[in-house]
Amino acid sequence: MTPERWAQIEGLFHRAAECDPKHRTALLDAACGCDSELRREVEALLFCQASAGDHVQAALRAELDTVGFPLAGETISHYRILDGLGGGGMGLVYRAEDIKLGRQVALKFLPEESSRNPAALARFTFSR
Repeated sequence: MTPERWAQIEGLFHRAAECDPKHRTALLDAACGCDSELRREVEALLFCQASAGDHVQAALRAELDTVGFPLAGETISHYRILDGLGGGGMGLVYRAEDIKLGRQVALKFLPEESSRNPAALARFTFSR
């Protein structure tokens, strides 16, 4: 492939990638005309870009779950922690399985500083 041909493919790829997907076919029709090889090369690059983006997003989600919810995959007492549900200033909430009862539950873990604060702990104390 000549440098000129690669520049043509690359330029059209970038135009198509930035184009609204609804208008992409019309753009390629106009730009490629009867040059089916050009269209095939650009469409292959577009497919690779979309596929790579999906893989990167999945990898990032998995990594964020691991970093953001460090207890995922652990077993604490009779709870197998499955994954994180959310978090904020009051701690992290995990989806877990109660191994003894065989059902799913939500577990909340307070931040360490809250666990030393009697006023914060009082909010989680059940009294009749």
